[in-house]
Amino acid sequence: MDKQTLTTPNNPARTIPIYPAGPRKGDRPNSTDAVERQKRDGMAWRFTGLDDWTTERIFETFGALGIPLDEPRFRELALQYRSIEELAQTWDENFSVEDLWSDFPFLGAQTLWRRITPDIASPETIADVLQTCADLLDGSDRNPETVKSQLKVFTDYLTTFPESEVPEQYEAIQRSLLTDLVWICSTAISLFGDDDPEEAARVSRVVQIANPAGSAILLGDLGLIAMRQGRLEDARALLAEQVHREQDAPETYLTAAAFANHVGDYEGMVEHAVKALTLETDPNYWNTIYTRLAKMFIASERSDDLEAVKGRVRAPRAPLAPTASVPAQSTRIGRNDPCPCGSGKKYKKCHG
Repeated sequence: MDKQTLTTPNNPARTIPIYPAGPRKGDRPNSTDAVERQKRDGMAWRFTGLDDWTTERIFETFGALGIPLDEPRFRELALQYRSIEELAQTWDENFSVEDLWSDFPFLGAQTLWRRITPDIASPETIADVLQTCADLLDGSDRNPETVKSQLKVFTDYLTTFPESEVPEQYEAIQRSLLTDLVWICSTAISLFGDDDPEEAARVSRVVQIANPAGSAILLGDLGLIAMRQGRLEDARALLAEQVHREQDAPETYLTAAAFANHVGDYEGMVEHAVKALTLETDPNYWNTIYTRLAKMFIASERSDDLEAVKGRVRAPRAPLAPTASVPAQSTRIGRNDPCPCGSGKKYKKCHG
């Protein structure tokens, strides 16, 4: 085993074990010379993670970095901090900003947590479950019961904290996620809410506490569930609250139009449709909203009302200069792009 000596503030001459890098999953043919050099020098873990490292090797490396660990000590620390991020931060003083090994404590703690203390919940382990849920929701095989059970892990975790601490825990989970939490909850509720409205409402209540500013869309989801189940007064109250909280979001009025259509309030459907189209200023998203509304009106045999809507609104003009960032022929929407429904939210948070 070769050795590498690095200099850090607390350990002027620590010895780090280096193993042959070799080809690893995730290596890219077009990597820069600097990246390839780091991999050859035994730093491939910075790009491929530590999943292929043995637990013994991780402990050995921690020790060489001046952080003595074994399984009992790691469990003790996990119980004390209950957060991978907070635990890793306690070791930051061992490293300088420029130190290539400064990322190792977090990656090492994350890998050890999954192997040694999976029974100890943390924001990062909850995020792992939610990311699996998001990937399932992104796929074609959406199993409502599986999604519900995964989301329940999240809500059960947050409800163990006093309400005053829930927003902080929610943010810690979101930092470890690649996907927006509100989008996950909204999409999941739409999937299983008709079969289990009580659990859908529970999810919504927890998220309203954790993220009151960004969770109004869940009220619309619950409103449509209540509508389909015939609980019209509940639906009316939920949708009215959504309108109150998100008055400038076109998606709010699309939901309101769907409810008006359901109860036969076609005058209200027209007014909400006009409002939704008036609020949207992007021509591409405007066309998407109009298409959704047109399907709604035609399905209800209200083509004359659709013409009335068209007579009261004007589609926004396309920008004079085309943008080079999105090819004209592309129909793919990035998950961080604005949702084409016009809600003003990211696509992943709304209809992604």
